[in-house]
Amino acid sequence: RRPDRQGTGYRYIMNTQISFPFKSSSLDNSVQDQLIKVRRKKLFGLKFVRKFHREFTIDHNEQVISYKTVKTELCGVKREKVTNISFSDIVGARKGWCTDTFHKIRNKNEKQGNSSSLLNPHKCFSLILDHRRHGKQTLDLACKDTETRDRWHQEVRKIISQVKEKDEQNSHNKFIGNLFKSADKSDNGFLEKEEFAALLHEINLDIKESEVDLIFKKADKNGSLGVDEEEFNEIYISLLSRPDILTIFNNLKHKKGVPINQVHKFLQETQGSQIDIKDCKNIVLQYESRRKSKDFLGWRGFLEFLSSSEHFNIMKVDNVVNQDMSKPLSHYFINSSHNTYLSGDQLVSDSSVDEYMKALEGGCRCVELDCWNGPDGEPIIYHGWTLTSQILLKDVLADAIKPYAFRTSAYPVILSIENHLNKDQQETMANHMKEILGNLLYTEPVDEARDCLPSPEDLKYKILVKAKKKRETQDNIEKDSNAGESDAEPESESDETILKSNVEDQHVAANIKEMKTQLTESNALNSIVNYCEALKFTSLDQERHFWQMFSLTETKALEISNAEEKAKKLVQINTRNLSRIYPKGTRTDSSNYDPFPFWARGCQMVALNFQTADDKNQHNRAVFTQNGGCGYVLKPEYLTAKVNHYSVFTSTYETERTLKIKLLSGQHLGKDVFVKITVFGHPVDNYSWSSSVKTDFCPVWEEELELSVRRPEVAVLEFKALAAGSESLVGSYSVALPVIQKGYRNVRLENYDGTKIAANLFFLFEI
Repeated sequence: RRPDRQGTGYRYIMNTQISFPFKSSSLDNSVQDQLIKVRRKKLFGLKFVRKFHREFTIDHNEQVISYKTVKTELCGVKREKVTNISFSDIVGARKGWCTDTFHKIRNKNEKQGNSSSLLNPHKCFSLILDHRRHGKQTLDLACKDTETRDRWHQEVRKIISQVKEKDEQNSHNKFIGNLFKSADKSDNGFLEKEEFAALLHEINLDIKESEVDLIFKKADKNGSLGVDEEEFNEIYISLLSRPDILTIFNNLKHKKGVPINQVHKFLQETQGSQIDIKDCKNIVLQYESRRKSKDFLGWRGFLEFLSSSEHFNIMKVDNVVNQDMSKPLSHYFINSSHNTYLSGDQLVSDSSVDEYMKALEGGCRCVELDCWNGPDGEPIIYHGWTLTSQILLKDVLADAIKPYAFRTSAYPVILSIENHLNKDQQETMANHMKEILGNLLYTEPVDEARDCLPSPEDLKYKILVKAKKKRETQDNIEKDSNAGESDAEPESESDETILKSNVEDQHVAANIKEMKTQLTESNALNSIVNYCEALKFTSLDQERHFWQMFSLTETKALEISNAEEKAKKLVQINTRNLSRIYPKGTRTDSSNYDPFPFWARGCQMVALNFQTADDKNQHNRAVFTQNGGCGYVLKPEYLTAKVNHYSVFTSTYETERTLKIKLLSGQHLGKDVFVKITVFGHPVDNYSWSSSVKTDFCPVWEEELELSVRRPEVAVLEFKALAAGSESLVGSYSVALPVIQKGYRNVRLENYDGTKIAANLFFLFEI
């Protein structure tokens, strides 16, 4: 019997002899070792760590890591379970103690004065799993020695890299595989005639019943009276019709195909690519590698070229910073996260160091640390007065902030501190930051002779602390510059009521009003706060120095700027000062608000719940994919000028951009679908268009629309494929308008969490 679809196989064994239920790999194609699987368990509210000795195998052929366990049931029968983890579900590998599980072990050992030769950081590594497909986020392992650990770590990283490349190239094969498995009802590895016919009907191939027999016999090459996955793939491709690309091919071809000089002209003139004739020769060699031609692209090579080459991506993907980075910090949108430590909702989910790593690797430049008094004088991070789990501040600084701050971007990281610490633990926090972050921490005092904030270029490879400070008053009484500012503070009576009703322990609810931040009492903390000094917002006319900033909930920010003159004042403040917007307290499910109204007001740090897979985060990714994905995007001139006629609500100072879009076709969309295109950005540009519904297997639309976008610098174009009737999402993709390229473009759809899927839309753009 084949392994089941979930990657877990079971076999009952009637004696003590245990056999491996899957086909064994040759020694040349596998790595096998006894490793220790380390897990955190919870029983009756008590958390503890357990260690399991398991035989782990890397199968290069199947590209999986497997391990097996044997359990004895009450009847004495031994039950063997084999778990497979596909390398496509492994995000990365880390050496040492770099996960929450290992942090708990380290902290417990330090507290108890224990040391374990078995769980030595030099012998440990962790696999980081795609939490969107797995309930757990990591697989933590210990090896017998450092050499074994290094060999496994190196092998895993190598295969992950290979699989990523293959996944990008073979999305079609995944799509076919999923279709085949869903149709293989008998689970025997091939499709019988009835299953084959049902699958053709399911994918809306318009084939007469009399033709199904002929197609089935053609597909069943070996006469086995069944069609396996490879045979189905071949017949699928032969039935795949792309009349839109065939038209382009026929217009360009000369005799048997498209010659190299025509490929060159097409890419330069139609696609706007900067490419020389030598590169075009290499393109022909690449896409005709399985055929004899070296001078032209035949039909199959041309089809593959337009379907998969980066020359037909909707946007040019590179890591090059292409905007002026010498402007004041206040002149940039800054990629920002709210309650970065949370992996789920705001009330009971886990806090994790790993969430900081993911955010920083994803280009986030402002992360949030909610700091509370912890045991043994050590500050902890969690969502105060809730049932979320707790992590140590020093673990976040040492294992996430320091090593990950500048992996993706060289530009400054801002630590947004919500300070609930007493004086002693404030001192501890400041000392941890100085000792752990070292020279990365920017500790220079504010240069008050300046009239603006330093630039991202000035602060490259530096970490800034956003927190409130204590200041001397005229009466020599130390007062806090920001007493009461806190993301956790309920903004209204209704918010407070909802918070109370959601927190399980009633004694916790009674302390909701104590959630305001503590007064800054530490001189050490005071000394490391400079160009991001938090100041409690009182009014738009409040006096502020250029280095002082404020934070507002989404509702408060809209409330203070809900009229023309108020909105203009906020825009003007944001030309000189930084502001941070965060979700209202009632979003206990970690849902997100619409960020565009705040970007339109020039707010720099529009903080979202990154852990939530939704369209808001997709739009945020689209905005910050610009400028090399460095986490800083230069605001348009009308949001940075000291005097202008810009309006948040109406059309002024137009920089209109016209975009003609022709929806040509779609692939791997399913049946009965339509396409919806929406413009997000400035209120005057909000626009939506929907195509007709198509039921074809490979739908061709040839439908056009023309957009006139008045504020293109802050506009995002969203593409969605939706099922007719239910309007359930097939897939979507969002892209910032300024980076859309002209010509024929593929829009590869994805899930809201950013996972690419096989579904694709094909467009022609005229700019």
